[in-house]
Amino acid sequence: MRKTGGTARWLAAVASIAILLAPLTGGRADAAPNPRFVVVLKDSVEGQRASARLERAHGFTSDFRYRAALNGFAALLSPGQRAAIEADAEVAYVVPDEKLDAVGFVPLAAGESVPTGVQRIGAATPTTAHEASVANVAVIDTGIDLSTQPELNAVDGTNCVAPGTPAQDDNGHGTLVAGVIGAKNDSTVGGIVGVAPGTKIYAVKVLDANGSGSTAGVICGIDWVTANAAALGIKAVNMSLGGFGFADGECGALISRGPHRDRDVRLRRAARCRRDLDRVHPALPALG
Repeated sequence: MRKTGGTARWLAAVASIAILLAPLTGGRADAAPNPRFVVVLKDSVEGQRASARLERAHGFTSDFRYRAALNGFAALLSPGQRAAIEADAEVAYVVPDEKLDAVGFVPLAAGESVPTGVQRIGAATPTTAHEASVANVAVIDTGIDLSTQPELNAVDGTNCVAPGTPAQDDNGHGTLVAGVIGAKNDSTVGGIVGVAPGTKIYAVKVLDANGSGSTAGVICGIDWVTANAAALGIKAVNMSLGGFGFADGECGALISRGPHRDRDVRLRRAARCRRDLDRVHPALPALG
């Protein structure tokens, strides 16, 4: 590939939302320069009605409204607006919108047909590779190169960075991830072979050209996957991204809440790419 610039199953996916959204302790959360916040509504609340009511009452407009993976929204809020919303009877909690970044991959050497990592997990040998998976995959990342990568069976999903435009990769990280997952076993295009060559991959763009994004944008991507997984046959999600924060134990309590239902989607995140994961999102044993 060419390089460019039952309930348990659903629990694995939504555990990442819990770790991203759990109220954080420590100075960084309160001192975050971004005044955008993620507002989580109570499970019993009708989200669209409550979001519209809060917007009218407190004079703001939501940047994102979450319907499928999470009951809530994200918006730029002044300190006064945040305090009023936190005190609202229909609100579960409010957390700062944290900055997240793509987790590092080392680009493969030119001409390598089967990457060492693909061989190490038993997905290929120097002479053989798996067939394409019947399950589709979503890559929540910087997007995927949808125009110049014939090695990929990649299609447009959604763009949470520039809504309404294709999830085109302007960084390269998401395209590399997609290649590791599903670069084709096709002599007409050459290059590397992925773990499941030719598997259909949906591009979900939540990180910008610098490989940076936020909690709110990532939830936007997860929300889209949750809403469309059944119709599109998406059975797995990859997120190679992370950010710093400290969970205060709320994550476990969230596991029994409404979003933690079986949507038959498995979510996987990159592990230990460059640092100790104890203080990095997501850091939860429920994720593999």
